[in-house]
Order: sequence, then C-alpha cells, then structure tokens
Amino acid sequence: MPNITWIDPEPFFTMPHRTSGPAGVPLHNRLPFYRAYATGLPGHVKGIVLTSDLQGREAGGQNRLLGAPVAEALVALLSRDGVIPAPDAVFLCGDLYDYPDCHKRGGTGPVDEVFLAFSAMAPEVVGVLGNHDQVAYPGALPDSTNRPACTDRPSTWLPGQRSTGLARSYSFRALGLSMLGTQVSLRYLIEVNAESAR
Repeated sequence: MPNITWIDPEPFFTMPHRTSGPAGVPLHNRLPFYRAYATGLPGHVKGIVLTSDLQGREAGGQNRLLGAPVAEALVALLSRDGVIPAPDAVFLCGDLYDYPDCHKRGGTGPVDEVFLAFSAMAPEVVGVLGNHDQVAYPGALPDSTNRPACTDRPSTWLPGQRSTGLARSYSFRALGLSMLGTQVSLRYLIEVNAESAR
C-alpha cells in the first residue's frame, strides 16, 4: 500500500478562493498546494494529486467550483519545467460543493464540473463524494473518471468510508492510500511524488 512519508512544510503554490463563512459572510482564503513524497507507488507512477475539501468558489472570474480552477492551475504548473511531474492519477475527496454566492455553509449540489476539469489533465480520476456533493450526470463523465463513491448515503455507487468532518484520512484509506502522522488539514491539495524523487 502506498504511504505518504513526508509533506513539505511550506506550500509551493497558493490560490485565492472564496468559501462560505459564518453568519452568511463569505471568507476569502488561499488554498495551499503542498508537495509530498511516498513509498509503495507502482514503478510507472511519477506523481499523483490528492485533494480534500475543495469546498469553495474561485475568486472572481466565472464563479466556478474551486476544483475547476485548481485543475487549471495544475496544468499551468505542469508547463513550468520541473515544478511538478504530470500526475498519473488524481484522487478527489469531498466535500467539493459550495453555494454560488457562498452565503451559507452546508450547501449541497452538483460537482460534475470538478470531475470534468480534472479528467482533462490526468489519465485517471477517482473520487469520494462528501456529504454535500452530488453528481448530476454520471454517464457524461469521461471513461478515465471512475464513478465517484458516494460515502454518506445508503445508495452508494462504490464501497467507501464516510467522508465528512475530520474523517478525511479515512477517505484516503478508502482510496487505497495511507497518510503517516496526524496532520489533518481541512483544505489542502497535495501533489505526491515517488519517494526516490525526493
């Protein structure tokens, strides 16, 4: 089983975004992108992307769910020589949805655009939906996108662990990964490299 052995303490990139805050006031934050290293990845894998709680909206622009501009940022980082390797897979752990106006925490809605955005930049996309996420048109997702697991409802598509609150590490285990240590961040993106690349 792959094991994350080290996460760089400083992010290599950050992205501004909005997310629902208390009392109906949107919060303006920066999403950190961290580089991590792992053992136990298949030999052909140069890198993977792990995400959790990309629950928010882009700052300005088209008001898309945060996952869509994150995928675009990764494509831009790929074009910069040596910043990150092309990911062989992307693992999305919910929650991914936030209201368009970020007026209230706990909104539920479709996250298809996030899966489509990541499918355009990686050959394989696997997801565990959070309790706020829905896929409106699962048949429209590309073949490279595994049907997202819905983890908090009785009618699950794939078996998985509950993906809510601070149970994020369980979601990664459901995807066949384990994280060493106790670091839990509610909003992060990790780009994982094979340990030998460190």
